[in-house]
Amino acid sequence: MKKKKRKRKIIIFSIILIFLIGITYYFFNKNNNYKEVKVISNIEGYNYTLENNKTALYQDLFYQLKNILETETVNEEEYAILISKMFASDFYDLNSKISKNDIGGLQFIYPDKIDTFVTKAQDTIYAYVNSNIYNNRNQELPIVSNVEASIENNTTFKYDTITDNKAINTVVNITYQKDLKYPSTINLTLIHSDKYLYIAEIN
Repeated sequence: MKKKKRKRKIIIFSIILIFLIGITYYFFNKNNNYKEVKVISNIEGYNYTLENNKTALYQDLFYQLKNILETETVNEEEYAILISKMFASDFYDLNSKISKNDIGGLQFIYPDKIDTFVTKAQDTIYAYVNSNIYNNRNQELPIVSNVEASIENNTTFKYDTITDNKAINTVVNITYQKDLKYPSTINLTLIHSDKYLYIAEIN
């Protein structure tokens, strides 16, 4: 009899424990609207990836870039224009960012300059971006609605031991859903590294 009672208590305890775990899981997920970031596309032969939390504008530009880079002969001017537009549409769209550490456009920045670029972004344009991990941020932030870019000229760019005599200067015009006094025109300098074009300077 004692064994049966003990076994019954264990079963009841296990049922209660499972119930409590289930209730806790339910309420945690109900209040946690954070969506896992996943890679939904990439470009063959390149390290560019597209994540599911990017804006519709950025996603459209990504697939345009994919079409250009996956051709047999890459049109360099179109390549330069597209990554200029993608950078601007991602970096200045603060509304889509989870926090001040979620810096946009990093995959287009020259690798040796990324750390400096991130620090500067966090101290300036991203400094006051509140966390939105639980999708409950109450803050008005810029939303990029359109970007236009054109090639201004070719130039010589020097950085440390690197010299690019065919660096590309582009001009990007940014349109926002609402004017919150964020940059509307930027100038970018793109340099060559193997088959890649990278943004080395922003003005």
